[in-house]
This record gives sequence, C-alpha cells and structure tokens, in this order.
Amino acid sequence: MRIDELRRVKKISQAEMARRLHISLSKYVRLEKFPWKCTIEEGMKIADIFGVQFDYLIFLPEKVTKV
Repeated sequence: MRIDELRRVKKISQAEMARRLHISLSKYVRLEKFPWKCTIEEGMKIADIFGVQFDYLIFLPEKVTKV
C-alpha cells in the first residue's frame, strides 16, 4: 500500500489527510509509514478520499503515476 504516493499524486498534504480522516497528524504519518496498522474503517476512508476501491489500496502497484 503506497498511500504516500497516492497522496502526492492528488496533491493533498499530510495535514489535510489527517483532517479529512479526523485523526491527528502524527497518527496519519504513522499510517503512511506503517499502513498495515490501518483499520479497515480508516482504509475505507482513505480509499474514498482518493476515489479508489479499498482493494486497490491493498494491491497497489509499486509506483503510482495517475489515479
């Protein structure tokens, strides 16, 4: 899961992602570094923000160029 790459492609800051997910910035930074610690609910919200399916996040290709 390369949440950080999706976020950069969409030009969304970490602070904005944290705000949209209703979590602290520090927790969001940890989710980018350790995505396996993400709950299903958080994963679903992240997928919704990026406009992708949850399974796309799980099976995300190595490098993201466009979403």
